[in-house]
Amino acid sequence: MTSSPTLLAEEGIDLDEAIATNRPTRRSLGRRLHLDTAAVVGWTIVIGVLAMALLAPLIAPFPPNDTDLRARLLPPGVLGGSASHVLGTDSLGRDVLSRVIWGSQLTLLVGVTAVLVGGLIGVTTGVVAGYAGGWWDLVVGRIADVQQAIPFVILALAVVAVVGASLLNLILVLGVGSWIFTYRIARAESLRVREQPYVEAARTLGAGTGRILRAHVLPNIAPPVIVVATLFVPQVIIYTAGLSFLGLGVPPPAAEWGRDIAQASEYLRTAPWPTLVPSAFLVVTVLGINLIGDWLRDVLDPVERSR
Repeated sequence: MTSSPTLLAEEGIDLDEAIATNRPTRRSLGRRLHLDTAAVVGWTIVIGVLAMALLAPLIAPFPPNDTDLRARLLPPGVLGGSASHVLGTDSLGRDVLSRVIWGSQLTLLVGVTAVLVGGLIGVTTGVVAGYAGGWWDLVVGRIADVQQAIPFVILALAVVAVVGASLLNLILVLGVGSWIFTYRIARAESLRVREQPYVEAARTLGAGTGRILRAHVLPNIAPPVIVVATLFVPQVIIYTAGLSFLGLGVPPPAAEWGRDIAQASEYLRTAPWPTLVPSAFLVVTVLGINLIGDWLRDVLDPVERSR
């Protein structure tokens, strides 16, 4: 049975507190993480890659762009190569391990930043469209429909080819190109939340639109938006690697996994390690983030939390 806004006001119920009781606590998150082996693996992978990116200047055995043609395509140390190059060298004599470590910085930077840019645009437009409706909802909805009709990869390829390859352009292209994913979720959740009794009660008590959005709409649409954004980070990382593989990503000589895979692919038969090592790190990183996204989807779902 749903309480009316008048009864909620008469009973002195704090709307913010009532809504907060349906949100997962840190204790419940920790308990569900402890019981989910896949999530533990995912967090371990992501924390490891993040630590590798942050500590790159300290743990990389060589500068990423140092070349030594006399030591080109050396096999990993365990396969009879130089002991100083644990994972071997590439076609320019650069240390593969150092390239992978430094490449994790660009991989995470582009993936996370692009999703944040797209999420900011998508949440802003989605909340306004869902809560206010009207002409804004109509216009933004048509723009989203047109953009969604164009394959994301094709759109990114076309734009990057026109504006040029750079780190900033890559982030902006991937961010602007991905806003519709969070827009759809934010709009749908805003439409649902604005009809809830506590929002009607807030209006009855004289709360303005700004306060309702900050205190009630945004906190309640945050869980599904976070899940969608987390699950989209691996896709952006793969898109980044794909664009770099095609020569439209971060310009050389910056260490980036996709570009390193592309440069080493012609030596795959004779010297596979410069290709396989960054490929393995790319796959494991994507897997780790996906496992975290699946875990967040479970813990932020009220139905799953009630079990």
